[in-house]
Amino acid sequence: MSIFFQELKRIFHWKLLILLVPVTFIIYFTFIEFEVKYFPNGRPAGDIDLLTREMVSNYDPANVTAGNLQDFKERHENDISRADEFVKNDQQAQELGLQSYSDLWTGRDDEQIDNYYSGIIHNDNHEAQDLLWRITAGEYIVESAQDFTYFLEVSRNDPIMKERVLEIQDNKEYMSILPAHVLSHFNQYMTQITRLILVSLLIVLAPVFIRDRKQNLLEQQYSSKVGRRFFLIKAAAVLIAAFLIITAWLLIWMSIYLQFDTLVFGEGRVNSYLNSSLFWYNLSFNHYVLIMIVAVYLLCLCFSAWIILVSRLSSMYFTLLAILIPSVILLIVLGQRRIMTNFFNLENWQHFTPTVYLTMIVIAVGILIWMVKREKTIAI
Repeated sequence: MSIFFQELKRIFHWKLLILLVPVTFIIYFTFIEFEVKYFPNGRPAGDIDLLTREMVSNYDPANVTAGNLQDFKERHENDISRADEFVKNDQQAQELGLQSYSDLWTGRDDEQIDNYYSGIIHNDNHEAQDLLWRITAGEYIVESAQDFTYFLEVSRNDPIMKERVLEIQDNKEYMSILPAHVLSHFNQYMTQITRLILVSLLIVLAPVFIRDRKQNLLEQQYSSKVGRRFFLIKAAAVLIAAFLIITAWLLIWMSIYLQFDTLVFGEGRVNSYLNSSLFWYNLSFNHYVLIMIVAVYLLCLCFSAWIILVSRLSSMYFTLLAILIPSVILLIVLGQRRIMTNFFNLENWQHFTPTVYLTMIVIAVGILIWMVKREKTIAI
């Protein structure tokens, strides 16, 4: 056990930890900062966020009823009535011949009216700015609940996909509250965090085995049967170190994520009518978050097994980096497009996500088993 902790201590060498600092800053300011500083991103996303939070406090986010929608429509009509009063009492609106909010909204093809409207919604000091943006957001929410034809159109050439869409429609699985900007932001946020974790693993874990080769320690280890067990000890230390790195980063960045207070939508379903995609499984947002966290662990631990293989077989640092850096880039690209976003998305094969992760696990376990057997019989 003392050897294990010594190896763990060697992995977390202070020079490598110092190197992580500038790398973390670079990745943060290049990829993560935007996701932290700009949520919700602009308008009307911010107004949709505000309205849907009000809906969550008034209705069951997992099961929005027709009565709930009617109540929301009435609140929306009240906002429009307030806008009507504003238009009737505004001198510039009267000069343009506007008598109601409807006149203002439908008359934007006229340049003067469009300039008037733009002058309100883009002027932070205007008394009606928030009201007009709120109406725009409310209109989006009302219309989204009534329009399911887009998904039927997309799925028309895929019988299996269309069957699932019709099932979602018939069972009213879409009648829940989970705004598209919340789910897409979480996907992007976790993708960028995974990018940081993968790079951190590369920096900290890659030197573990090749360092022994450079220091001519392998000959000493292979000179006895007991010494050959060092590989198993070192591999265990690498995996434990990887687990600690993943956990530390997730604790830090999920603590930051909690400031967005998006878990108020936790009971909302991913197939919500407010979302821009449909999924094979009608997961709650809480379950989606948990699955994403598990996926980060699996992806990064499998990558750590790959690091063990490459580091053990590489004889030069150049070879090590020439293999691992493209591997990180490949995982990041695949993560953004497939394996770290849109879990169980209806546009993918139903079993795509579990198949990908099961394959990675099998490969990672296979690598470790092969390496252990190899170390028992390899000649000095």
